[in-house]
Amino acid sequence: MLHNNLAEDLNRVEGPRARLNLVQQGIAFVERRGMEFWALALGAQAVEALVDLGSFEDATAAAERLDDRISAAEDWLSRLIARLARGRVLARRGQLNEARAITEWGVERAHEFDDPQSIAMAFPLAAAVKLELGDVTGAAGLLSELEQTPNVRHTPSFAGSLPEAVRVAVASRDAGLGARLVDGLVPAYPLDQLALVTAHALLTEDRADHRRAAALFADAAERWARFEMPWEHGHALIGRGRCLLALGCSTEAAEALGAARDTLTPLGARPVLEKVAALLAQAPAATSEQQH
Repeated sequence: MLHNNLAEDLNRVEGPRARLNLVQQGIAFVERRGMEFWALALGAQAVEALVDLGSFEDATAAAERLDDRISAAEDWLSRLIARLARGRVLARRGQLNEARAITEWGVERAHEFDDPQSIAMAFPLAAAVKLELGDVTGAAGLLSELEQTPNVRHTPSFAGSLPEAVRVAVASRDAGLGARLVDGLVPAYPLDQLALVTAHALLTEDRADHRRAAALFADAAERWARFEMPWEHGHALIGRGRCLLALGCSTEAAEALGAARDTLTPLGARPVLEKVAALLAQAPAATSEQQH
């Protein structure tokens, strides 16, 4: 139990690498003593940490190894954690039908157990998948329910999911919903601060304050890189690139977008890489328009 709880807190202070290291120590400790429940709980945390670190292949393999054991033990929370982590990999790689099956299951389980932590884990991912599938109303509905869930901002998963949730809200043309998701989150941990910087960057960009947003995205990118979280690091670089394009700063935009491409390519995240390629194609046009 000590390894499990400490690993969650360590993730919010130092990032997923520290979490994974502690979890692996914990797994070795409990497996030597035949403590299957805690082995599964720590194993699910390991899957989540591997996804955050961008180790998608290792995360997928670990999740598949755990699934039967978790099902046999009827450990619903560990199964939710591991399966949603697998869902994140599928969604980020554009395997949306498979991701939808997992995320819809996750939303059902979160509703069934009426647990703020489960809602914080399941709803932002499910909303992102719905948005990618064209269901803007469904995505916004899940985020509205998330925003109105009592005590959800105090759960370990809320801050880590906040950037995804605000991206979905802004893309759904409901920046007000994104702002309400941010309201009330007190940054008690470095991860909370990171999430808030990214969220504020997205909302500032939506208000067309591109210079300020570009600076916020640059700050977020540096912080996510130190936390070893390539998905959010890459998205912060994309946000900076978008803002620099809007400002006509083509060369700097291309640098940021190129760095995003390099960060995200090892993840096999095809959909977002296609968006990066489309933005990079705009860089020469941005230069031309600025000169005229």
